[in-house]
Amino acid sequence: MTAAAITWPIVRRRCCEDSAFIGAHNYIIPFIERFNDWPSIDELNQVSKELRPDFQWVFVEQSVVPRRAKSRGDASLSGYVALIGTQGKIPVRQRSLHDFLNCLSFLIFPMSKLQLNLRHFQESPNGLMPGENRTRTQDLLTVFDEGGVIRLKDNKGDSVDLIFGHAIYEHLLKGQKVRAARIDFTTTNSVTNQNYWVLNNVADQLFADWLKNSSHCQSSHEFSNVWLEPNFVVSALDQH
Repeated sequence: MTAAAITWPIVRRRCCEDSAFIGAHNYIIPFIERFNDWPSIDELNQVSKELRPDFQWVFVEQSVVPRRAKSRGDASLSGYVALIGTQGKIPVRQRSLHDFLNCLSFLIFPMSKLQLNLRHFQESPNGLMPGENRTRTQDLLTVFDEGGVIRLKDNKGDSVDLIFGHAIYEHLLKGQKVRAARIDFTTTNSVTNQNYWVLNNVADQLFADWLKNSSHCQSSHEFSNVWLEPNFVVSALDQH
């Protein structure tokens, strides 16, 4: 299945059928039930405020914001993350599957997305030479932003896996196997039979706190590599 074949009806159907989307249902169902076509920027903002009245960003059309072009000495993402961090605007290309899924990630994990973009912004002056567009930390932040999974484990040894990276959903919607980076956190509360509102919020807080520590996200060894396939069971990723 090619990217061009991913239409809104396919998104609506697959998001309800694929078990990988269970963790995002609280946020995606209002969109797929309400709209028969890709939601507009205004509709994204409207539903986002309904889901999270304290949502601190506004979605804006990609065509009116700085491109993520290569820079001379600074990180190539600097203009993009500055727009998010200093103006509270998230650039979105209309009718873009990738960007729509990124919007969902901001809604599900607002604290973590804030800290991730702050880390990007803080790293921007650390580009080494012209043409070197990202620091090592920015590479790792981007890897997790696009392809990250958060595993919550409780004291009983039970675990649940929550998709953070929006590109993971994109690959799964296309029926593709995808390699992901996983980070594990332990919580004192049981993760079994928990509402996903609660699980996502717990994961969001734990990952955001982790990102606040500047010594983190320095090495790929801080994450585990896992493979995800379409229709995988959320709590049954690779255990190794």
